[in-house]
Amino acid sequence: MPRVAPITGKSDVPAQHQAVVDGVIATFGQIRGPFSMLLHSPGLAQHVLGIVNFFRSDSVVDQKLRSLAILVAAREREGAYVWAAQAAAARRAGVREEAIDLIRAKGDPVTLPPEERDQTSLIAAEIEDPKQGARLAKDIDIRFDGEEPQTFSQEDKALNTAIVGRFGAMLSAMNVVSLLVLGVVVLILGNTIALSTRERIREFGTLRAIGFLPQHLVAFVLGEAAVLGLAGGGLGVALAYPLVQGPLSKYLEQEMQVAPLRVATADAVGSLLLGVMLGLLAAGLPALRAGRLPVTQSLSHVN
Repeated sequence: MPRVAPITGKSDVPAQHQAVVDGVIATFGQIRGPFSMLLHSPGLAQHVLGIVNFFRSDSVVDQKLRSLAILVAAREREGAYVWAAQAAAARRAGVREEAIDLIRAKGDPVTLPPEERDQTSLIAAEIEDPKQGARLAKDIDIRFDGEEPQTFSQEDKALNTAIVGRFGAMLSAMNVVSLLVLGVVVLILGNTIALSTRERIREFGTLRAIGFLPQHLVAFVLGEAAVLGLAGGGLGVALAYPLVQGPLSKYLEQEMQVAPLRVATADAVGSLLLGVMLGLLAAGLPALRAGRLPVTQSLSHVN
């Protein structure tokens, strides 16, 4: 059973995005394969569908040659689903059964006609030093720059690195800003608790005079700070659900094609615990000072 329910019809998508579903059905005849998941992010599905339709209808490469190239890539990468879908499409485009069988068997394309042979050659090279991959790929493309057809060489991890790199710097900056914000929150909360403790010195002195121990005062201050931290964390979580899963998620989905955001239960619980920890951290020094105050000095204190 899939963890995310696949999209099967227009009723599974909000009304404002049902035009994207219509486009998928117009292209494929039904909602199937990757688009049953991509439609959870209609903005992303719309962009992917545009690329699909471009290669299907607007590309300058002949459909027959395009189908050959797709089959070669699917067979090389062991893409069983893509192969099953594209083999039938290749036959409809006029690709000969002999060429399909040869690609399936990873045979020698030398027996194919020249126009098919040039589309079915895919070379995978294993290098001894992975650090030299980028340089070797560039050297290969330079070597065949004047040949027909030209080569395009790339490491397997290069594409993944490029995709991750787009968001890496942004995520790192967000982490730094988050830490700075947490630091400022601790300072503000610590200053607030210190002022509150200073204003209640006589109250603490009275508690000591009637029998409370220093550790009791420390527990009072820390407990108060923990409750404040828990309340702050609870307020943050309460705001996160409508904001993150609402306007922010829609904006990122439409503008940056990011999958819909969800506030996980574990993250919500972690936020509450973090609020309590920050409260205790901020109250540590004021609590120790409250516990060390002499009774006589506390009772004679004037605010």
